[in-house]
Amino acid sequence: MDNSNCNCSQWYTVQDSDKCAKVSLAHSISLTDFYFLNPEIDANCTNLELDEAYHIKPVGSITSYPNHTVAGVLPTTVKPVTFTYVNINIPLATSDPRYVVPGTALLPSASGTILGYYDYENPSNYTS
Repeated sequence: MDNSNCNCSQWYTVQDSDKCAKVSLAHSISLTDFYFLNPEIDANCTNLELDEAYHIKPVGSITSYPNHTVAGVLPTTVKPVTFTYVNINIPLATSDPRYVVPGTALLPSASGTILGYYDYENPSNYTS
C-alpha cells in the first residue's frame, strides 16, 4: 500500500470482512503500531482496502523507528530522595553462637560421637 513504512519484514493482504483491529490481533501487533506502520489508514479504519497488502511486522524493534512513540506511557519524574545515615560496616564476628532453633535443644550425643565438629543436629523422626 502506498505510504506504508518501507522497513517491513511481513505484509498481510486484506481479505473480505477484515478490519484493522482484526488484522492487528491476528498478527500480534498492537492496533496503535498497525496504524503507525500504515499511516495511510484513517483513525476509524474506514479506508482499509480489500486485496491490498499492509505492513504487519517491523524489521527489528518498532521503537527504533523514527517518530515512534510508546502508546500509554507518560513521562515520569522521579523525585530525588535523601537518606539519613546508614551503617554499612560489616560487624566483626566476636564469637560463634552456634545456631539452635528457639525452643529446641540438642539431644545428648551418642556414644562414640567425635567432638569438635561445627554442626550437630537431632535425628529426624523418619521411620524408613
